[in-house]
Amino acid sequence: MAALVTPPRYFTRAMSKEAYLRYYRGLADLDALPVWLYHVPQLTHADLGLEVVRELAMHDNIQGLKDSSGKLERMAYYQSEALALRLFTGHAPTFLGALVLGAEGGILAAANLAPMAYRKLLEAWRAGNITEAQAWQEKLFPFGRMLAKGGFILLKQALRYLGLPAGFPRPPYDQTSPHWPAFLPILEALRSEGLVVG
Repeated sequence: MAALVTPPRYFTRAMSKEAYLRYYRGLADLDALPVWLYHVPQLTHADLGLEVVRELAMHDNIQGLKDSSGKLERMAYYQSEALALRLFTGHAPTFLGALVLGAEGGILAAANLAPMAYRKLLEAWRAGNITEAQAWQEKLFPFGRMLAKGGFILLKQALRYLGLPAGFPRPPYDQTSPHWPAFLPILEALRSEGLVVG
């Protein structure tokens, strides 16, 4: 068990490099749980600078990083610095690219709908079957890209469509996604191959 921690996001303009370091080191020093950094700037509007990540990786109780930015240059930086962190991506459209650049795996919203498909991609990569891994990435790219656009509203709508107890977004969020008409045929194509849950 670990704490996956996003950065403070309300007064982002007031957050200096030193403030980010104090925040995460303070949590890690509590020693209650291992701390994992969670970089998801498209939602938090807070940027965990690469130098901040590098310095935080030196803390014994900061043990992992989930980077959902989709920026492969960040993955390349982590790899080049040989950071002492377990590295995962949260961005399905660039899953294979992240694996190539040293990610151990993915913590992917898209895998809630198509867990076996993403597992097959990961297994192909780990087995050195690059052509097969590339084929899976190509097949899954439209699926992951559309879910990245539609977010949790589209994910919940898809899970409900498949008969799973996903519930509805709480107000004031919309109950359905404008991306649903474009996503449905992609979902059904994978469903016809037995690659989605439900």
